[in-house]
Amino acid sequence: MKKKQILLDAETAYLENEKIYLFGSSFNLLYIYDINTKQVQIIGKIPKYSFIATKLIGRILKWKHKIILLPFMANEVWIWDMGNRQWQEIGIKEASSYKMLFYQGFVCHDEVHMIGCYYPAIVRLDMNTLHLTYDSRMYDEIDRSGNRNDSIYFRTEYIRDNNTVIMGCCNTNRFLKYNLDNYEYELVEAGNKDNDYEGITRINNHMVMVGRHEQSVYNLDGKQEKKDIPAEINCHYMATIFLDGQYILLSSVNGNSCVMDGNHFSLLDEKCLFCEKADNRNYIYMSDRYVLNIVIDGKKIFSEKIWIKNAESEKSFMDLLASSHVIEESDLVSLELFVRAIL
Repeated sequence: MKKKQILLDAETAYLENEKIYLFGSSFNLLYIYDINTKQVQIIGKIPKYSFIATKLIGRILKWKHKIILLPFMANEVWIWDMGNRQWQEIGIKEASSYKMLFYQGFVCHDEVHMIGCYYPAIVRLDMNTLHLTYDSRMYDEIDRSGNRNDSIYFRTEYIRDNNTVIMGCCNTNRFLKYNLDNYEYELVEAGNKDNDYEGITRINNHMVMVGRHEQSVYNLDGKQEKKDIPAEINCHYMATIFLDGQYILLSSVNGNSCVMDGNHFSLLDEKCLFCEKADNRNYIYMSDRYVLNIVIDGKKIFSEKIWIKNAESEKSFMDLLASSHVIEESDLVSLELFVRAIL
């Protein structure tokens, strides 16, 4: 009987020189995928956590020869040194008090800026000294604004103009402008007092925001206008992408994606696990079918499922799986696969 191939998922990715660094959504697993050879290289799992773990890491970044993993449901920043192949742990204060820590981050010069998701601060990590600085000014101001539909502050979507990052606030009618060089910030009021936003992007060179609790798209440039997404679409927004001349609002697995054409929205049969963007025309994302997609200049150049095909990586994966307690079968971990691992 032909053995079942090993399929991998991911929560985040980083693309460099035709190699993709990925961290699992269902697995505590850092691995590399080579676009040309279609081969997987297993780096391993971060210490302290089981191999079968969900959404430990929210963002992969890279600085020189180090891979930086920003914690989402983990409690620490983890750094993989590609030179000495060693892990380094940096604890975040009071991390266990918050549901999910960071879903977005940026490297600027020698500093990592981690944008708090539920965590109420931007945390800056100096990569030379590994010293952490906590900046809660903008979060305190958001809390004082009076509209708190839930406890989440920022998700993944952003606009970056040089070294100014713009992000929509999830729990108030503001968007954040934050300078990565000098740490200056501005919270700009947008829309009605009861508005809140899932993200911010550019459509037809206009800056727009997508509602969080109200399914609407708000144009913030030129003519101020609001476009309502039909309720039957139920778009739980993650990112806007431009693909083959169309703007697509990608949804998480909790909702439905849609194509936006002027004031018209049409349902799209695709859901998204993550979307990492350089800008509106260049990005990498994974669909709910575990298909990794790379789009360059608005054209899809790569679309593949990630299978482990080489013997060395398969052995590494099976060794990690054998050391974990599997509670139930899933699309990625079958009973057959687990039996193979422990025998």
